[in-house]
Amino acid sequence: GGCGDPMKDLAVFKEVTEMAKGERLLISSISSWMNIKEAAETVKRFDHVALALSGMDMNEARELNRTLYQTLPREQIVMDPSTASLGSGLEFTYTLMARIRLAAMMGDDELQHPMSSGVTNAWFARESWKKMAPQWEPRELRGPMWETVTALTSIAAGCDFLMMMHPKAIQTVKDVIQRLTAK
Repeated sequence: GGCGDPMKDLAVFKEVTEMAKGERLLISSISSWMNIKEAAETVKRFDHVALALSGMDMNEARELNRTLYQTLPREQIVMDPSTASLGSGLEFTYTLMARIRLAAMMGDDELQHPMSSGVTNAWFARESWKKMAPQWEPRELRGPMWETVTALTSIAAGCDFLMMMHPKAIQTVKDVIQRLTAK
């Protein structure tokens, strides 16, 4: 994953993709505010996969994918339409991801890609980490709960990949998935 600075990210992507030749990394992320063609060529040169990060807009996601198709084959693109966490617009994220999935199932070729969710964005919500009144404690559980709710909501909306951070949140999500898929 990059730092978000389009110039620095591209330089890092060039080094990392070459060093990891043959590993098939998910390069995070290619977005509209960087040199998309150069980033896509870097990913393609060493047969990695691009994480196409768009703003929370279905048309922007389509446009980014369309631009990437000029360089990358479809199987080298994973979409990330951005994730707002619990307390920061999770309901909008859910609606957007569900609409993307529905459009893809109804035949929209430009949205028929695996979808990733940056669930770690849950830690941007101050409620996940800030010291609060006693009824909101323990703080050590709040963050993992925020991340867990964000992850489960993303799964319900149709996400295929989750970028998570806290071990307790990851284990809880794994447990829920296992229970839901048990025969």
